[in-house]
Amino acid sequence: MTRLFILCVAAISITCINTSAQGRIALTAGLGVPELLNAGLRYGKGQSQFALTVGTIPSQEEESLSLSGDFYRHFGGKAKLTERKPWFVKLGLNYLKSESPFLIEKYGYLNFSIGREFNLTEHLGVQFHGGTIFQFHESVIEKQPSYGFDIDISFPVLPCLGIATFYKF
Repeated sequence: MTRLFILCVAAISITCINTSAQGRIALTAGLGVPELLNAGLRYGKGQSQFALTVGTIPSQEEESLSLSGDFYRHFGGKAKLTERKPWFVKLGLNYLKSESPFLIEKYGYLNFSIGREFNLTEHLGVQFHGGTIFQFHESVIEKQPSYGFDIDISFPVLPCLGIATFYKF
């Protein structure tokens, strides 16, 4: 079911984007909280970008899925290899699902961060961002009782950090 959803999102995203707009489309790969180990697609026009990412954490004991939709607004500074300004603010929504033999956990987050892009070539670059995520949804389903300590600590506001590489077409 998860793989089918990922394939559908990717297919819809690719067909909805005008591929003749050179430099507006970027593929991304990164690591972050709450995006996890992720791959994504960005569409940009001027100083704005829209992004979709799908992430996971490789594990045999737990299945994790992260889906993110983000809006980037670039500002400040000047880049040598592109007209897009290097600094950005990012606002987005994240869905995080984690399933273990004992629990199914689902979370919804609103994220806000600030970051910077570094263009290595006209097509390749790296970005870093940091900020805050705000939890607006939590669902925990106990599949079977766990034994030992059951500590329920909730943090509705958490820090977020991320690093990603991007390739612009």
